[in-house]
Formats: sequence, structure tokens, C-alpha cells
Amino acid sequence: MLLRSCTSCGEETTYSTHKREGAHVEFQIVCLTCGHELVWASAPKIGRNYSINNFISAAILFAGGNATKCLRMLSSINIAVPTYRTFTTHQRKYLHGLKQKELYSEVLLEGKVDIAGDGRCDSPGHSALYGITTLMELKNHRVISSKLVKSTEVSSSNAMELEGLKRCREELALHQIKVSSLTTDRHTGVTKYVRQQWPEIKHYFDTWHISKGLKKRLAEKTRTAKYRAIAPWIKSICNHLYWCVWSSEEESDREEKWRLLLSHITNDHTKCNHETKPSTKAWIVQGSPCERILSEMLLSSRLINDIKRAGKQNTSELEAFHAKINHYAPKMTGYTYQGMSSRYQLAVMYHNENVNRPYRVSKAGEAMYSISRSKHSKLQPIATKLRVPPTYKLELTIIRYCFCHTPSYEKKFIQSESFLVVEKMEFGHVIEILTATLDPALQEAAGKN
Repeated sequence: MLLRSCTSCGEETTYSTHKREGAHVEFQIVCLTCGHELVWASAPKIGRNYSINNFISAAILFAGGNATKCLRMLSSINIAVPTYRTFTTHQRKYLHGLKQKELYSEVLLEGKVDIAGDGRCDSPGHSALYGITTLMELKNHRVISSKLVKSTEVSSSNAMELEGLKRCREELALHQIKVSSLTTDRHTGVTKYVRQQWPEIKHYFDTWHISKGLKKRLAEKTRTAKYRAIAPWIKSICNHLYWCVWSSEEESDREEKWRLLLSHITNDHTKCNHETKPSTKAWIVQGSPCERILSEMLLSSRLINDIKRAGKQNTSELEAFHAKINHYAPKMTGYTYQGMSSRYQLAVMYHNENVNRPYRVSKAGEAMYSISRSKHSKLQPIATKLRVPPTYKLELTIIRYCFCHTPSYEKKFIQSESFLVVEKMEFGHVIEILTATLDPALQEAAGKN
């Protein structure tokens, strides 16, 4: 009906496709009665580009999508879309260069902060091209610094995590953020650097990483027939490690409790502080190959020293953040340096926006849970509290910014512009991001209009 009625006299018209460019289409409309001619366009123009094509490119990037799959999906149902080459051009000219203003103002008010740091490579294996080091504040679980390092900037891909930590430390020092403690994995380069170059802070090892490494080594031993009696005890050994860390304040207490483990699993309870109960698992026989290999692994000086330095801080949110990065920058997909940097920053912004979402409750006011089970083991199911669905306000704000600041459409989107003002008040760092990403396109559009 929009194209079949004349805007001048209201009579019947004829129309034909006048121009098509990507998702943009124009129709030539001619009135059969008064002869009035009109060219109807599906979207306004921003500089040399049509806005709908810009918005499709922006939506794919900001949502963490794969351009090839998204464009192919739309094309398969006969929806006109720009080409992949157009998408890469929009990325390079307008969308790359995201800048994340960190939450330094909030951190500075809290005095010294406890942080956790970890590195993540862009691909599996030991030949990664990019690596990102992330520092997360452990009170509110917000990312306060993240640095992308290319392997060509350092001696090898294994050195990217340490170089990223150095750059993150420089950024924290620039904003005068005082660090009380740092929790990391057992990266030898990081351990040496903190000991020599950052001695004023307390350096802890992440208990989850210690347990993960121990569990992996024990599982490898159980593949041999003579060590298979160890398999039922792996979970109990890891649980005992957590108990030693969380129930002890002094390092000597941790070591003493840990050394009692070997006596316990060999059915020697003379030094244990618990009642003797029948075990559902077969005891390890003293003097057997299983007992000897456990003694060698569990009582090694390196493991005991790591347990002494294990921290009580929960770093699960940092591992969860790495899972979010996999959505924006999957390890099986390669990106340019600018593309990788932009997608990492988008992951940071998404995480900081949704990290402290409230938990879901039923109509009766009771907490809601989901039941999960490990895919690789037959353990008891785990009940996890459900959070409310995540929001994407920042993504919508950036896209609406394009509409509100198009010179020819500035007056037509008053409602969207007032919505943007509210979003700017909620996300103070949006202005810096939009200035870095979209101002080149807007300046070009303003100059041409």
C-alpha cells in the first residue's frame, strides 16, 4: 500500500526498482493520474554509504557474530545483504578501534584492591599469534585492564602473558591504582617477575589451577593398569587440597594437613582428627606401586610449596570471562590485530555490564536452579543458581548513536535521541567508545551534507 498510492493525490501508481545496493533498495514511483514522480528509499545515506548496510555490519560485529555465516544465513532466505567485502571495509573504516574506559573511578574509591590475572591465546596449541592478559578486580569481578600482545612483539608465544601483565601494571600505575594482592596460575615467568619486580604485593597461586594440574597428572597415571586403584581417590584428593587451603591460615598448617592425606588413603588413621568410618572406596595398600607413586607426586616439594602459596580468592569469574571471549573471538577463527582488539574490548564491555546480574526467583519468591552434570564423568549432578538474562544495552546504544547523529535524520529520531541520553548516564564510557569508532563516519557525512 505504501508504494501503490500517490502521496500527492492518493490515486493508484506504478513502481519499479530504481536502485539496489546491498540491503538498500530504491523504487521509482509514478502516479497514473497526476503524473507525480517520487523516488522512495529504504534507508538514508551517510556520506557515500547507505545507513542500512552500515548498521548490518555494526550489528554483526557488536553481537560477536561471524560475518560469513550471518550474511549467508540472510541470503539463504532471500534477504538482500551487503557483501563480505563491504563488511570488512566498514570494519576497517568505522568500527575498529574500540576503546574501553576502565572503571578506575570506582576502584580508586576502594583503596588497595585484590586482583586476579590470567592470559588467553587466540588459538589452541603453542603457536598462537595473539594473546590477551586480563586483570580482574576480585570484589566486584569487573575487568579493570586487558592488553593484547602479538607474538612478534616478544620472543615467543609463551612470553605474551608476561608482557601483557607488564603493560597492565603500567596502566594501573598510570591511574594510581594500588594493588594489595595478585592471584595467578603457576606461570614461572610471571612468578619470577612478581618476585623480583613487584615485591610489594602478595602473590598467590590460584587453587583451581593447582587442583586442575594435579588431577590431570593423576588421571594420566591411572591409564596404566598397575595404577588404576588411584582413580576412585582422585576427587577426594582434590577436595582435600581445597580443604587444606581454606581451613588453614598458616603455611605450616597446610603442609601438615596435606601430608596426612597419604596416611589416610592407606587406611592409617592414627594421626587423623576424625572418626574411623568404613570407606566406599578400596584403600590403597601400603608399599604397593600405587602408594609409591602417590608418595612421589603428593609429597613433592614443588607441590607443597604451591599449596602454601595458594590463595583463597575465587577466580571462577575470570575463567567465565574467557568463555565469553570465545563468543566474540572463537579460537578456530583468525582475525587481524584490529579485529581481535575490537572483539576483546566488546567482550570486556559485555562482561562488565552483566557480571553482577541478580539471581532469578520464581513467582513464589524462591530461588531458581539449573541442574548440570559433567560430560566426562559420572559424578553427582550440581545445582546452580540461575541469574536473570543478560542485557545488551551498550550494543543498542552504539547502534542508536548512528541514527541520532545522522545529520539528515537528526530531527526525525527525537525519541531515540532522548533514549541515548539515558544510556549515556548509565554507561559513562560510551562517549569515549563512540567517539573512537563512529566519529570518522559522522564527520564525513556532515562534510558531504
